[in-house]
Parts: sequence; structure tokens; C-alpha cells
Amino acid sequence: MAFDPAGTVLSLLLLALLLAAAIGAVVTGVSARRSIARNADELRGGGLAVAGIVLGSLGLLLCVGGSALVLLLAMREARIARAEEETAALAAPVPAVPAPAAPGTPRRTR
Repeated sequence: MAFDPAGTVLSLLLLALLLAAAIGAVVTGVSARRSIARNADELRGGGLAVAGIVLGSLGLLLCVGGSALVLLLAMREARIARAEEETAALAAPVPAVPAPAAPGTPRRTR
């Protein structure tokens, strides 16, 4: 099993997209709560603002945890791949070296 850096990069890009969406949800939710508090008689939707803040916060937690998990798994896979390469290098056959001729034995020429 070979380490695939493209999969790690794609996972991190997806987590970055989740991070942007989560930050947007929290910022928008906080902004909506402030607007609703200032204009309580004209605006409604406080529950939706709270839902945006809560879901955005959950998204941030998932993003941080997911990033840590992806990086840990990528480091593990890289370590396993490196160990397999080292094992394969150690198990490679050693080329045969002819034994030296006994003294006084005529040498064979090619």
C-alpha cells in the first residue's frame, strides 16, 4: 500500500472549505443576533441566528478535529510506507561473489 499525498491534499482542501463555511455561519449568526437585538420590533428570526451560530461552531469543531485526524493518518501512512521501503531494501538479494581461488590454482580466463 503506497502513500497517496493527493488524497491528503484533497482532504485538507475539503476541510478548508468547511472551515470557511463554518466561520461564515458564525459571523452571519452573530451579525443577525445583533441586528435583531437593535431592531426587535421590526426583525424576527432570532432562533435561526442561534442555529447558525451553533451549527457554525460545530463545523469549526469538526474542522479542527478532522484536520488533526487527516494529518495524523497521513503521517502514519508515510511512516508505514517508509518502513516498507526499508524492509524491501534489506530483503533485496545480495549479488553472489565468486570465492577466491586456492593458492597455486590456475586462473580461469574468459
